[in-house]
Amino acid sequence: EGERGDAVQRQMGLEKRHLLKELQVGCRCDTRSLWSGEIAKVIAKKKTTPQPVQAFSALDIKRLLQQVRDERTKLKVIGKTEFPRKTHGSTGQSFVARHYWLELYTLDASLAGHDGLAILGVHYAGKWDGDQKQRDRSVIRHIDLRRTVPQETVEPGVNAHWHKCKELDKWMQRTTVTIFSIPPDGWRWREQRVLTGGARWDNGFAPVIHDLLMDAEQCTRFVR
Repeated sequence: EGERGDAVQRQMGLEKRHLLKELQVGCRCDTRSLWSGEIAKVIAKKKTTPQPVQAFSALDIKRLLQQVRDERTKLKVIGKTEFPRKTHGSTGQSFVARHYWLELYTLDASLAGHDGLAILGVHYAGKWDGDQKQRDRSVIRHIDLRRTVPQETVEPGVNAHWHKCKELDKWMQRTTVTIFSIPPDGWRWREQRVLTGGARWDNGFAPVIHDLLMDAEQCTRFVR
């Protein structure tokens, strides 16, 4: 019995030393200061720490737009935000911008992300005005897309936008990916379903975004 007990203790000692070595590599802590309770806390932290959400890649964007065009994926606008945006180097002048919150109805888990949501960002050429009716959104300068960030990983200004969408209880990524290039004179999106200059700008996906933006005009829910 005594020898068996000694063998068990030796095995437990080996396992503990192996665990401490793993913890030292994983968390860069001093194993001499680890007590049993602290070990348990570190293990729990390692097991529950969520992985960072990857931003859309250019390939993701292409796949997404292809699937929407082929009606294998659907995008639904569930809310929008309108706000003033300053351009780099501007001296006080702000321009109109919108965020459209989208639900992705897709079987492609790599596109759906962790919650099936995405945010479409649209920058307009029109100047910001305190009167919403005076804000010109007829010409688009830039369009991008981003994902949301899980609450437990949010670091405002680092991996997430500085402000949370309170009504949807969601944070958006700080990183965005341009959907496609727009000619220097802008895109009159309501009038032009196809971009002037064709696929060299948009890879043929302007009609997909045009249709999405036309649908978005029917959304009456403004979120903050």
